[in-house]
Amino acid sequence: MLLLGSMLTLSLQTSHATTSWNAGNVGLWNDAVNWSAGVPGSPDTTARMNSGGTANVTVANPAPNGAGTVNFRMNNNNNTAANIVNWNPGTDYIFREIWVGNEDSGSAAFNHDSGTIRADTSWYHIGRRGTATYTMTGTSTIQPDDRLSIGEGANNQATDAYLIMSGNSSIDGQTTSGNNDYLIGQGGTGGTSGTLIMSENASANVPRWDIGNNNSAQGTVIMNDTTTMTVELQTEVGKNSTAQGHITLNQSARWTGNQFGFSIWNSDGGASRDTQSSLTMNDNTFLSASGWFELGGGQATFTMNGNAEADLNGNVRIGMRATTATVPGDGISRLIMNENSRLRGEGGDFYVGLRPNSKGLIQVNDDAVLTDNGILAVGSQGTGALEINNNGSVSIGSWLAIGHNANAPAGADGTVTVNGGTLYAGELLVGENHRGTLNITGGSVTVGNNMDLARNHNTQTDSVEAIVNQSGGTVTIGSFLQLEQRNTTGGEGTYNLTGGTLRVNDIRMGNGAAQGVFNWTTGGTLTMKEPGVGQSGVGGGGFGGAGVGTTIAVDANGQTFATGAGAILDLGNVYQNNGIGFDVLAVTGNLDLTAAGDVLDFWDNVNLIRPGGNTTTTGEYQLISVTGTMSGQFDSVIGPSTLGQFFQFYQTGPTAVPLGTSADALRRNTGYIDYRADGAYFVFKVGGQIPEPQTTAFLFLGVVLLRGVAVMKRNNNLRQKMDI
Repeated sequence: MLLLGSMLTLSLQTSHATTSWNAGNVGLWNDAVNWSAGVPGSPDTTARMNSGGTANVTVANPAPNGAGTVNFRMNNNNNTAANIVNWNPGTDYIFREIWVGNEDSGSAAFNHDSGTIRADTSWYHIGRRGTATYTMTGTSTIQPDDRLSIGEGANNQATDAYLIMSGNSSIDGQTTSGNNDYLIGQGGTGGTSGTLIMSENASANVPRWDIGNNNSAQGTVIMNDTTTMTVELQTEVGKNSTAQGHITLNQSARWTGNQFGFSIWNSDGGASRDTQSSLTMNDNTFLSASGWFELGGGQATFTMNGNAEADLNGNVRIGMRATTATVPGDGISRLIMNENSRLRGEGGDFYVGLRPNSKGLIQVNDDAVLTDNGILAVGSQGTGALEINNNGSVSIGSWLAIGHNANAPAGADGTVTVNGGTLYAGELLVGENHRGTLNITGGSVTVGNNMDLARNHNTQTDSVEAIVNQSGGTVTIGSFLQLEQRNTTGGEGTYNLTGGTLRVNDIRMGNGAAQGVFNWTTGGTLTMKEPGVGQSGVGGGGFGGAGVGTTIAVDANGQTFATGAGAILDLGNVYQNNGIGFDVLAVTGNLDLTAAGDVLDFWDNVNLIRPGGNTTTTGEYQLISVTGTMSGQFDSVIGPSTLGQFFQFYQTGPTAVPLGTSADALRRNTGYIDYRADGAYFVFKVGGQIPEPQTTAFLFLGVVLLRGVAVMKRNNNLRQKMDI
């Protein structure tokens, strides 16, 4: 028994053996003279390097393999010395754990040039406390089994840590069997900073990343050249409280994976969520996320420049979480796309301003392109905005809702502004369940199906305000424009057409008790969705009459549809498409044309309705119809009035053609607009015989030739007189 007790005592003593690098020594790791109790390698050895010096591991003198039993710690116990390890054995080594930098004083530098270092069952710390730099070059690889931290700030001590990778160096986290904690900038209140810099062909394949995690920690990742980052589970940046994280991708760097998601955010816990974290993609970089992608809980910013591309396959939330009054700046989470950047959503839900008191903004500038096969809600329960500038392009395959969620608190709204470029949505809902605004100053907006204003699916009685302000650009609506969807009072849908062109074939001004507003003024143009495509089936031979092709149908919901000062109705030209057709306006309800300066623009010429031979045709075509009453008339009409086409269009009035003048009473090749109780008519008398274009050209050349001959004769006579 005594012998067994002695052996057990010896075993316990051996299992806790500690050896330290002798102060100031510069030499080989595997030389016992440099260690206080021999070269690390016996079972459960703790090796420390605290008092300054340089340890070299080379191909000729590799370190004895610790077989996963050696704990190696640099800079421990408040030592202020500089400690350096140069590791280049060309072979692999297994530690139990490795800590590079474990105090708030001194510095630790680990230069890893070749071979794989594995922390078998515990932590791989780079800068647990204090200052630490871990540099990887060549084919070096690290394998954290349980946890990798770059700048942890343990015990609230100041920490500044760097992992710098180049060459073909790599982080292999796919063998991890422990906690899967991969941290850059973690922990304490003493000021923690962790930085990962990757260049050349360096790569990392890890389960997850927390970049800037807890308190005021700072985490930074910079990827250059052709570096690659594969994150199996998720990436979280700027997580919790006042932590900040920043990722910058340059050149052709790639960040992929993220099965569970990628977020730049703060958690819901705590009163302060003032992160100003960021993701910046430059040049030809690429990012993908299979799970959700979130910005929010503070002033988080995702910026795409150059030819950067992002593929986001899950739900996207810009402005995910509530922003409190403690947030510095404006507290808006931003997606900013510049130059030729591309972002593709693959059918998930896309929200801007998702939760109550959140704020989100998307800016699509230059020639950037954002596409999503699913939905886009701008202003769900929070405040959201989308801006399209320059030649930017946004395409939403399903529906775009501006002001989406009925449970939004007071003051929350959604705003979309199109200053240039293009916006496409399969369906466009403005003020779906709370306040929404669409501003168009330039560019084009195309809606595959319908555009609904103030569409409310619920029975709530609060006001749902929906406003479209179009002062420029072109809006094309594939199906109908519904100004007020809900069948109760309390909501208001308003379309202000003060410039640009609205192309639509069906306008519905209300629904039952709900009535929308259509303000049409100041040079705003209303016209067909697509001119010249209607089929009348009349005059199929190309002459001898025309019929209605496309109708702009306006249902005034028992009220009045009115032009405003400077409004323009463009009915396009007469055309041939399976017959001779012309397009018209049909109003169910009343039509008010009393505003000053309104304009009717129709037909460039009448050649398609001319009869054959030396005959004359008289007739009239109804361009505008009303079921109620029509008051006033257009102050200006632009019609087929070019004399070169052998037709003169007259304005009505005392000095022109009086209203009610019959077609028979007109001079040949003239016409005018007659206003009657049921609408407006084009009344005309057209002759069938006009000079052919070729004949006109020959006549012109003949006149020029005769004039030239006359000039030659005159000049010859003058010369003869001068010779006398």
